[in-house]
Amino acid sequence: MQIGQRKLAAIMFTDFVGYSKVTHQNEPLALELLAEHRVIIERLVTEFRGRVIQTVGDGFLLEFGSALEASRCAIEIQNAFRARNQGLQKERTIHVRVGIHLGDILSGEKDIYGDGVNIAARLHALAKPGGICLSQQIYDQVVGQLGANLYRLGRRQLKNIREPMMTYLLDSAPTPSVWRPVRQVRVAMEGFFLLPWPALVGGTGLGIALVVGLSLYYSGNISSPGLGSVKRVAILPFTSIGLKTEDEFISEGMTEEIISSLSALKNVRVLARSSVARFQGSSQSMGDIGKELGVATLVEGKVMKSGERLRISARIIDVSSQEYVWSQDFDGGTEKLFEIQKKISSRVAQQLKGREIAAVQPTSEESSGSKHGAYVQYLRGRHFFERRTRENLEKAIEYFKKSINEAPDFAPSYGALANALHLMAFYGFLDPREAYPKGMEYATKALTLDSRSQEAYLFLAEKNMTFDRNWRESESNFKKAIEINPNLSTAHQWYSDLLVALLRFEEAKKEAMKAQELEPLSLAVSISSGKMRYYWMENEEALTIYRGAIELDPNFAIAYYWQGLAQIQKQEFEKGLASLEKASSLNPGSWMMKAGLAYGLGKSGRNSEAVKILGALKEASKKEYVSPYLIAEVYSGLGDFGAAYMELMRGVNEKTNHMTWLGVDPIFAPLRKEPRWKLLAGALHLPTKAH
Repeated sequence: MQIGQRKLAAIMFTDFVGYSKVTHQNEPLALELLAEHRVIIERLVTEFRGRVIQTVGDGFLLEFGSALEASRCAIEIQNAFRARNQGLQKERTIHVRVGIHLGDILSGEKDIYGDGVNIAARLHALAKPGGICLSQQIYDQVVGQLGANLYRLGRRQLKNIREPMMTYLLDSAPTPSVWRPVRQVRVAMEGFFLLPWPALVGGTGLGIALVVGLSLYYSGNISSPGLGSVKRVAILPFTSIGLKTEDEFISEGMTEEIISSLSALKNVRVLARSSVARFQGSSQSMGDIGKELGVATLVEGKVMKSGERLRISARIIDVSSQEYVWSQDFDGGTEKLFEIQKKISSRVAQQLKGREIAAVQPTSEESSGSKHGAYVQYLRGRHFFERRTRENLEKAIEYFKKSINEAPDFAPSYGALANALHLMAFYGFLDPREAYPKGMEYATKALTLDSRSQEAYLFLAEKNMTFDRNWRESESNFKKAIEINPNLSTAHQWYSDLLVALLRFEEAKKEAMKAQELEPLSLAVSISSGKMRYYWMENEEALTIYRGAIELDPNFAIAYYWQGLAQIQKQEFEKGLASLEKASSLNPGSWMMKAGLAYGLGKSGRNSEAVKILGALKEASKKEYVSPYLIAEVYSGLGDFGAAYMELMRGVNEKTNHMTWLGVDPIFAPLRKEPRWKLLAGALHLPTKAH
């Protein structure tokens, strides 16, 4: 190889711990141990097809062509020294630390250069004696493929490296029966390099969505005994290799689509994406993840992209035994994304149920790839839809519209577009009088194309609840969505919101519990459950839920918002204001957060500060939509219930969203004691019984 030629390589740096001390105390012994240390390392490096670049005193600089080979070599190095040290006196033991990084280097005959070398040289210092430290780049390549546990060390600032780096510790202690032999599949494709991926116990995936079956070139499978009766299934984020940032929409959108498809299976409960997202990049074992999620079966795998070609490897894992009971590899082109999703769902469904599911079969039109462009735009839209900020929802709407332009008969985009408009109105980003009529057009079109569009029925239920105030129709449409997909946690969650507004609290609890069963780790579901208890003035229970959500995500603004309101209701004003200020600082562009803070300031007697925020709300309403409900909230905090009442009547006319819960919101409890409450409740078709 010519000096100065660039290439991607796994760089390993090793260090003999305490060698200088041994040299100072007993130089002959130090030289003896150093020689033995070098023999062991050089033998294993050769075995794993590595190259010794330099020996630097008591350390080695090594190069490998594969991240996996480098990591396996590191494990064997530590195992070899661990075995050697058994029974020896302490002064004769040898302990090494290892750091490994994957990066771009300049390689020559006798040396290598570049940041990759510097990073590897710094990483080893983070490992304990006998330990191995990996960079994020190495972790991404080997997670799920090693018979060892991986632990997130966190971001670390390495000496002379500009940006902090995410680092991991690799536990090299041997694990019994780690390797389970499977048939490896190699497929030769022009311009596409494929690695054999044996099934390994341990590790989780990250980054890409569930892509389990793929398109035209089926590269083989690994069959196994059936799963029997599967009740609860979790689909973990898949490892992505070679995906650029702009391609991440494929992973996230695909996850949502496949979970949605599998959720339609009877007698199978599939956890929603929000419940498994926290395990992205997790080093926990499959057994621990399964127990935490309360599932019997996990699905995981990885996707590899080179140019326009993909290889996907998927596996089904039995949690109790932590064994892979099914695995399959597929290869194909990105132009078949729409077909891919259908085939994936079909393959996994076949394994979970022991038969093919008609609902996920690709049609002849889909197989032709005619909707590929529309599907890609739809996935891009789903990517932004899940982020729920104003900017991201606007981008989602843009992509859903592009999808419809590509294929006017692609039903999923119409349903998704309707719900994106609903969220724009719900979060106060768009006037409901503009959002819902447009959304209704799209939902109607979705049902025309697909009479079982769960997204369309979900939109109709929300529109009936927050815009039309037609409680009977809203309940009917929630039930239709749940009938189509009993595993649709969002339907159970939002249905519980309706039941709370109608003062049917026990029924609301049952629906909230169903949502939590389906998404046990979902922050959104947890907050909804806490909000239900807040509305029912069960503030201690609500606060317990909010504290749990904040522990899971210390930057979750809405959790601080509801926590602050509950604390204000308990007259814990100092704590409440601290929570509301935190919420507002985390989401500075939200008028909802600002109004909550102003309400808390008013209740705390800090009226001048509350009035200042009130003025900002009113000024902003001249330029953009600001819900009258939020302005009424501030007036209530200031004790001006006459002004609050006038704003709420304006909210009735504008059909603003949150008016649905006016009958249970503690903020307006004083107003519900006044005679004019009946007039307001009648205009909203709410129960007139005060809560």
